Amino acid sequence: MFQGVTYPASHGIWRSWAPPLERSKLATLALCGSYAGAVVGMPISAYLTDYIGWPSPFYFFGVCGLIWHCVWYWLAFEKPATHPTITAREHHYIEKSLGALKYQKVPIFTTTPWRAFFCSMPVWAIVVANIARSWTFYLLILSQPTYFKEVFDFNVAKSLKIEANID
Repeated sequence: MFQGVTYPASHGIWRSWAPPLERSKLATLALCGSYAGAVVGMPISAYLTDYIGWPSPFYFFGVCGLIWHCVWYWLAFEKPATHPTITAREHHYIEKSLGALKYQKVPIFTTTPWRAFFCSMPVWAIVVANIARSWTFYLLILSQPTYFKEVFDFNVAKSLKIEANID
């Protein structure tokens, strides 16, 4: 519930904050965070489950989500003009790089070309590709511990104990 604001809000914020030539870099960095979170979260979950119990990862990541929610509302502002701590130099750089883009009208529900979206083959290709990517990614993430246990007789939580004892 608290982390759900990040993905949809980030695109709206980049519209007013990110210089056009830096948007793809920012989008890549932000969206790759979910994959990095899965890489980091898997061993943390195994460790917490092994030492505390199976509900502990849910509480741990729930608290992390609440903390992120507070940080997001503290740091995120819709436009550079409303940010209380931005320097004049940063503000000028962002405004200058956006140029005429900032004066374009933002589409509203009635001016959005919905029919063109729903009849567009590239849009449907993106939708299908995203569903397939998400499906396989989450299937892999959910099945990985079981696969390691059944195929390799490998316990992820025990491997964390071994690494901790080596150091």
